[in-house]
Amino acid sequence: MPSPASENQPGSANTDAQKRDQLLEFIKVGSESTDFGYSVAEMATKFQGVLGTAEIRKLLGELSDDGLVYDAGDEDHYKCV
Repeated sequence: MPSPASENQPGSANTDAQKRDQLLEFIKVGSESTDFGYSVAEMATKFQGVLGTAEIRKLLGELSDDGLVYDAGDEDHYKCV
């Protein structure tokens, strides 16, 4: 069983980065196929068992702060820049 300290090792950061990249790629597809992008609910359905709604919102905040996504009309739909 991994120790709690192992959660802070570089492998964990890679997993978080991979999740962030997967979410960004999913939003890119929505940005190309719809004017409204994807809703948080659609993202939660797509990543069920991988990302919870709270984690999705956290990652969306990071992606938005980095200038990679923006909310498309409301705080529930996101598109890529």
